Amino acid sequence: GRYFVFAEGFGGGITEAGCHQEYLTATPEAFFPIPHSLRNETVACAMISFLCAASIFGEKEKGQSQKRVLILAGNSSVGEAAATAAHFYHHEVTLATRDGGMVLGQSTVSYQELESSPLLGGFDIVIDPLGGRYSHLASSRSNPGCHHYLIGLSAGVDVQLFGPALLQNSYELMGFNLMKEAKENLTGLVEMAYDLMRATDYQVSDFLTFPLEQGAEAFATSKSGSRKVLLTL
Repeated sequence: GRYFVFAEGFGGGITEAGCHQEYLTATPEAFFPIPHSLRNETVACAMISFLCAASIFGEKEKGQSQKRVLILAGNSSVGEAAATAAHFYHHEVTLATRDGGMVLGQSTVSYQELESSPLLGGFDIVIDPLGGRYSHLASSRSNPGCHHYLIGLSAGVDVQLFGPALLQNSYELMGFNLMKEAKENLTGLVEMAYDLMRATDYQVSDFLTFPLEQGAEAFATSKSGSRKVLLTL
């Protein structure tokens, strides 16, 4: 059979005793069968991102009326998963990227356009995997009561915010860490992520495959932000 192994948390998953070793162990709770309709590459490249998106849009924002959603780093794995989920739940989605362009068939706006255009604003939900000055930009374009999800800190540990946004009513900045999800919730999240992938026919795109022995090169490519990377045995 084919399995997705959640190696991100609850006791370290398969990496409990360290990542540089010949043998790895995992508890049965960390293994989840992959539906036949999903490709290995899609699950390997996008499953963690879809777990984040499922948790936010399928649980934390569940039952909300249509919202205006801003997704930073829209061409990243997290950005694509969040956009897929947001569209599935009938929200109005704006994707922001460094240079504009197309993501999943949707036009994106550049960060420069987002900063300069007064028409790009009024967001109710922000998906922010960047931090830094991008958090400041997003918060300056948000409505009172905005839910601002900070997912990781790929741009560093500095988070800048637009002061007046914090003085508005109920502006919420939330650090999102999938590893903090309760163990008992994980099975439901995995099934929700699988359902999202199948219902939307999501296919991961624009990725490079590297053999495991070229891990250093793969990491450098991933770190550059130019392409998604898949390591294979």
